[in-house]
Amino acid sequence: GVGSPGLCAIAAPETEETRAVATTAKLAFAEIGRLRESGDLDAGRRRAQEALDACLAVSAGRSSELIAFSTWALGQEMWKLSVVRSTALAWGHDLKHSLRTLPAEHPDLQLARGNLAVTLRKLGDLQGARSLEERYIPSSAAI
Repeated sequence: GVGSPGLCAIAAPETEETRAVATTAKLAFAEIGRLRESGDLDAGRRRAQEALDACLAVSAGRSSELIAFSTWALGQEMWKLSVVRSTALAWGHDLKHSLRTLPAEHPDLQLARGNLAVTLRKLGDLQGARSLEERYIPSSAAI
């Protein structure tokens, strides 16, 4: 009934490939941060794009929690590097995974929606941003 707790298990299986790519992405985060901090923004952008491309190319990446986390984190770095279109790709992947694995009111799902909405707005996709914002539940309301 209404208000009754429930459990819905959704598999997010990991493979050797998803683990390997996520490990490589984790190493890339540190490298990208160092490049950004040293002012070598072009090299940071290239490294971030390489890492994102590797994450998105993983055959089992759509169902991997490790890849979803990696794309979210790469999106953070790309946002800092002003690579907005690639940020949207990264956060779009994270949102798709979150929609599949989290309940509608979960704060992480709301964060994924909000991140992508801001990015789409920055790209000029006001309709796409508004669509996400209409489904956004602020954290205080989600609790």
